Amino acid sequence: MTKVFKKRLCRVCGKKGIKFASDGCLICGATWVSDTVWDIALRKNQTENNVLKKNSEFITYQNYKLRDKYNKKKGQRKNTKNSGINLVPDSIFGISIYVLLILFCIWIFSDFGGECGVDYAPRFFGEC
Repeated sequence: MTKVFKKRLCRVCGKKGIKFASDGCLICGATWVSDTVWDIALRKNQTENNVLKKNSEFITYQNYKLRDKYNKKKGQRKNTKNSGINLVPDSIFGISIYVLLILFCIWIFSDFGGECGVDYAPRFFGEC
């Protein structure tokens, strides 16, 4: 005889998606919200209609793929594109620019060692 597990109500999405507390919600990917955390959220007015508010500090996700899938369905996925400067080159062109920049710095900041008797190499590569 096999046991049939009832799914419990998720306190993040409001649907019956939690089979085991350790697995989290199978629908939205949120972790199980324990009774202690639920009581704290109630006292801090972080709930509405037996579900945590969307901006609640108590919502954590265990499975990010399910979270993204759930948010995509709901149309709540935010654009998280970084608009900063990326210092790591992504292509051959970027790497070649880095190499040219390093060679240019060696050429500009080097001290050609005429006083050492070596006229063909800069002292940047070594002292006399």
